[in-house]
Amino acid sequence: MFALTMALFASSCQRKTSGTVIARVGDSELTLEEARKDIDTANGMFEHNLREYVSHWVDMELLHKEAQRRGIEQSEKFTHQLREIRKQLANNNLLEEQIYADSSEPDERTLLEYYRNHASEFFVHEDMVKLNLIIFSKRDQASLFAAAVSRGTPWKIAVENVMQDTSMVVDVLTSAIEQYYTQPLIYPPELWKIINTVPTNEISFPVRTTS
Repeated sequence: MFALTMALFASSCQRKTSGTVIARVGDSELTLEEARKDIDTANGMFEHNLREYVSHWVDMELLHKEAQRRGIEQSEKFTHQLREIRKQLANNNLLEEQIYADSSEPDERTLLEYYRNHASEFFVHEDMVKLNLIIFSKRDQASLFAAAVSRGTPWKIAVENVMQDTSMVVDVLTSAIEQYYTQPLIYPPELWKIINTVPTNEISFPVRTTS
């Protein structure tokens, strides 16, 4: 996949488009400008992050093409999930506009009170979790990270330490801090079973996935 990504990167940059195309799958294109919007450039590791981003983008596009070929987007299950995700996004935008944009930085109690007073405006009918998530390509690295957090290192600091460690950062596939997920949004799907067994504010044991 790395060789494929680099081949796409090299061949795509030779074509003239409205942006600098760095990857292409079928009729889908990824430009450097689009990638920059999603990549944190403050940590001085843009080139590494870009390679990881392009690789992930290619994987997702290939999966999407296969899903389209099988007609998954026309299924009743997919349509239902899409409706629920649209509601969640609408709710998130509402919160950003009405609460998060407020410079007063509301606390958990304020948010809970707002929810109680506007419960009818929320349409999430599925369990939702807020996760810190990091995926390594090697179990040993995942175990070292889990041990550091278990010893009391804050998650964000542990992630920063990994990103600065050249022996570990190459094995990081993805990382997310305090992101909200429902079951349809969790990938790989087997992670959802593990999530339901982990106590609040605790770290799970390293989980081997099939993806």
